[in-house]
Amino acid sequence: MKIIEKIKNLKKEQLLAIAAGILLIAFGIFRIITNDIIVSKGVTVNATITDSDGSHRRYLSEEAEEADGRYDYDISYEYNGKTYTSRILKIDTIIFKPKTVGNSVYIYIDPENPERIALTSTPFGFISVFAGIVAFGAAYMMGHKKEARYKNYE
Repeated sequence: MKIIEKIKNLKKEQLLAIAAGILLIAFGIFRIITNDIIVSKGVTVNATITDSDGSHRRYLSEEAEEADGRYDYDISYEYNGKTYTSRILKIDTIIFKPKTVGNSVYIYIDPENPERIALTSTPFGFISVFAGIVAFGAAYMMGHKKEARYKNYE
């Protein structure tokens, strides 16, 4: 019952930070596990970069795209005589230097579903878990900020 009473005493901002932390950690763990499954049973395939101009991200200005220097990569690869297309996310491109159209990159594909791909290491899952931990820390700090303010008046 003490846990329920503590939850009732939390501010709305703390509850939102805790909910965001839970979602970020769950998503990060899902992403890490999914990537590891594909890599562990996957087949290595040489994919060709077909687009690296970031044109599918129309919400950013050209200046932001140029200053950024890294884009999502559209790729094309063959498996069992069939050609597939996919995209490597910007956040996952941290593991290799930016490449241009026509360059190749090795990916892992799920042999049962060749449209599912993975790189050897993708930091996005780990970044999500870290962001979730930060959200929990923010919720904790929101609760102690009030207590510290009243302590000074005693």
